[in-house]
Amino acid sequence: MKISYKLILSFLIIVLLSVGSVGFLSFNVAKNNMEKEALNKLEAVGVLKKDVIISYFTLLKEEIESTSVFFNIKLNLPIMNEYLNDQLNPKWIQSRQMLDVQLTVMTEKKKAIDDIMLTNKDGIIVYASSPLHFNIDVGKRLVNEEAYVNGKEKVYLTDIFYNSVTKENSQLIAGPILDEQGNLMGLVVFELNVETINQLFEERAGLGETGETYIVANDLLMRSQSRFIKESTILKQKVDTDSVKFGLEGKSGTHTILDYRRIPVLSYYSQGGLKELFGLNYEWVIISEIDVEEAFSSIYHLRNQILLIGLIIALMSIMFGLYLSRFISKPIQQLTKTIEDISMGKLDTEIKGKERKDEIGDLARAFERTIVSLKLAMKKTGKVTPFEEPKKKPEEKIKSAFKI
Repeated sequence: MKISYKLILSFLIIVLLSVGSVGFLSFNVAKNNMEKEALNKLEAVGVLKKDVIISYFTLLKEEIESTSVFFNIKLNLPIMNEYLNDQLNPKWIQSRQMLDVQLTVMTEKKKAIDDIMLTNKDGIIVYASSPLHFNIDVGKRLVNEEAYVNGKEKVYLTDIFYNSVTKENSQLIAGPILDEQGNLMGLVVFELNVETINQLFEERAGLGETGETYIVANDLLMRSQSRFIKESTILKQKVDTDSVKFGLEGKSGTHTILDYRRIPVLSYYSQGGLKELFGLNYEWVIISEIDVEEAFSSIYHLRNQILLIGLIIALMSIMFGLYLSRFISKPIQQLTKTIEDISMGKLDTEIKGKERKDEIGDLARAFERTIVSLKLAMKKTGKVTPFEEPKKKPEEKIKSAFKI
């Protein structure tokens, strides 16, 4: 391989190794920092959503606790129960009207509550603030047995369930109504608007174009609506991922997984906190996720920039290497030609490069001194080169040719 090619190749390898090493280390440091920042940001969003859910249900718990001690309810619940089968009785009608004045207004103001029901101590509904539910529910047993069994003892929040009466998804929160002696009179039950939870998660600040927060319960089914599926996903969409598994185990954290759509995402998981708040036998998991492609878009942009800069430096290195190789190899080639001429006896050949101030100039000057010394030596011995042989006269050449 010619020295010019070796110079170009060596220079290119040195530059690429240097730039590659610096670029690789810089990219990894930046990538790790960006990944950490993206995960921290996602965790902050997830924690915020969890706090929103806890605050929402804490307020509802406080609301039902305060409602259960209303004087109006304790006064009229026994009458509603006594005349349940005689709804035309003036006492029953008057009690209903008194309850409507307070509870109907309350449901109108509380968007999270669709209906307020009162049951007797046996779980039979004797009052409903919603006119629609009143006609359907009054006189029937509370549709969710867990709400009745647990609501007699303490404030209890049911999981979201399919209501066979209303043919819709429902959620109830129930609490005991006690008389002055602490005896059970019945239950006050809020039927919650399930859509409120979705509204709490509609704000997607910090989640970009592909992020979402959703809820999964012990049965691995969603309790909120997916932003990526048009049809209802509540109690329908299964989410069997490590995030759900870890969340149900009481853990919280962030990692990268394939989500329920089989798309790589950054995922934050944590228990919803309802089990601790209400003493439930089930738990929700809060999941916040964003697609890896979007979350790491800045990293990919940085990678492309580094590759582009590396390519530009490589091209500049090749061009500089070509210039450098020509600068070094050209005088060497000239000196090589000069040596070839001298080897053929042309001692008067001009030696180029003597004016250079580098090693090549030193070599040219040293070689010139060698030629001078060679000429002096040949002059002393009387020897001449083939190109310096005396010219013969024409007649002498003819005699020599015919040996005359």
